[in-house]
Amino acid sequence: MEAISRSKRQLLFFALLLGGCGPCVTDEELPITNGYVYGDTSKDEKYIAFNGSKTISTNVISSKVVSYWLEGDFLFAARKPRESYMEDGALNARLSRVCEYWVINVESHEMWGPAESVSKLPVADQSIDLNMINAKLNCI
Repeated sequence: MEAISRSKRQLLFFALLLGGCGPCVTDEELPITNGYVYGDTSKDEKYIAFNGSKTISTNVISSKVVSYWLEGDFLFAARKPRESYMEDGALNARLSRVCEYWVINVESHEMWGPAESVSKLPVADQSIDLNMINAKLNCI
């Protein structure tokens, strides 16, 4: 068996570095505001977390968050929850067809949800157009 030359090893390392090693390459938490982040760790692992301590993020709206919208002090999110089901004696999970709506006050950290529509969320700020928020939150 022929030994791989140093230049070929370097080229292979560079290709792996550019191409990544699998799904973990896209893992990220994107800042939203005031310590809240949007986490994306895989196709169905998308969540809203709070990183107030700067060391540990705490999920506040678990997967799968399909969209979010920040309006003033309010962070609105649309989520498709997971549901469990039995098939041939095995427990499986899938995303629900139902869409849940949540809102977080990013200043007071109060949170409301789930609700079946944005208009059913108890948002005290009457200046927020809930119809516009509903249109922005696409729950596909």
